[in-house]
Amino acid sequence: MLEGLSGGFTESEKGGGEVRLLSLNLISFVLRKVMESSIPTLRSDLIVRRQQTAYGTSVIIKHPETGKFFQLGEVEHFIACQLRGQTPLETIRKRTEAQFQAVLPAETLYGFVQSLKKNGFLTGPGQPKHRSPKK
Repeated sequence: MLEGLSGGFTESEKGGGEVRLLSLNLISFVLRKVMESSIPTLRSDLIVRRQQTAYGTSVIIKHPETGKFFQLGEVEHFIACQLRGQTPLETIRKRTEAQFQAVLPAETLYGFVQSLKKNGFLTGPGQPKHRSPKK
């Protein structure tokens, strides 16, 4: 059991047995701690292209080996440009909020980064090695 976190658990009865569920406050607390120590790095060999659309400029990042790609809007591109292995996610979240004068929930940023990781766009522990950048 975690000490020092009041209200960390919610108890409920189900079928005569006790079920303990983590509260959203505790989940948010843990996620923030993970984000403070998480310093992801975008692969250096991604193919990056700007694309003009009727809605503005977007950026396409493409995985050179799998062909998977992401179309990034202005906010996502701002975040991706900071994934250089030097800045904690919590700092990136705060910078993004300041830049765009909007709230960026930690869960949203973490989900975006996890999507990049799942699709092989990040390097680091557990990620495959990559070739040197294409010119």
